[in-house]
Amino acid sequence: MFRVRHVIFASLLLCAPLFAEDEGETWDYQLTHAHQLKVALPIYGGVAVGASLAGDTNRLGGIFGFGFDFWYGRRTWSLEIGLLSVAKGYGLAGTTANLDYVQIPLIWRWTWRNKFSLGAGGYAAPVTVAANTKAGSVATDSSDFSGDYGLVFSVRYAGRILPKVRFGMEARYNLGLSNVSRTSTQQLRTWLLLATLEFGLW
Repeated sequence: MFRVRHVIFASLLLCAPLFAEDEGETWDYQLTHAHQLKVALPIYGGVAVGASLAGDTNRLGGIFGFGFDFWYGRRTWSLEIGLLSVAKGYGLAGTTANLDYVQIPLIWRWTWRNKFSLGAGGYAAPVTVAANTKAGSVATDSSDFSGDYGLVFSVRYAGRILPKVRFGMEARYNLGLSNVSRTSTQQLRTWLLLATLEFGLW
C-alpha cells in the first residue's frame, strides 16, 4: 500500500502541469484587457478519414485551412468559424468516391484550464471542388454529387509555445445529415485529425 500511494502521488505531480493554468498567457486568458473582444487566427492541417452511412470502406484524405476564434474577456466560451479544404469520400462495393469540398465549420467552444476544450456546432460544404469515382483501375469524372451539411463535434488540447502563439492537437467528428449522392443515399461520416497553430491577433 505504501508503494501504491507513492506511485499515485508521483503520477499526480507529473500530470499537474497538464491541467494547471499558464500564468503567462495574459493575451487570451488572464485579466489583462479582460473586458475586451479578442480574436485568434488558427491554421489547420491534418488528415480526414471518411466513410458513408451505407459504405463499407474508409477513404483517407487531407485537410488544410484557417479560421477565426472570437471571445470576450476571459476565454471560457468562444465562437470559431473556419474555411477548410477537405478531401474525403467513401467506398462501397469496390467503388471509391473521392470528394473535395470547401467546408465552413461554425463551432461553439468551451475551454478549461487554458488548454483543453470541447466544441459543438455545424458545418456547410456547399461547393464540391472535385469529384470522381473509381472502380478498379478505371477513374471517371462524375457530377452525381452535391453539397455536404451536418453537425461537428470537437475535442482539442493546446498550449502556448510563444507569446500569442499556441500549438494544439484536435479531433473532430463530422456527422453528415445531407445526401451527397444524386444516384443513391450516401451520408458522410468523417473523422478529422488536426494539428493547429493559433496566432493571437488582438
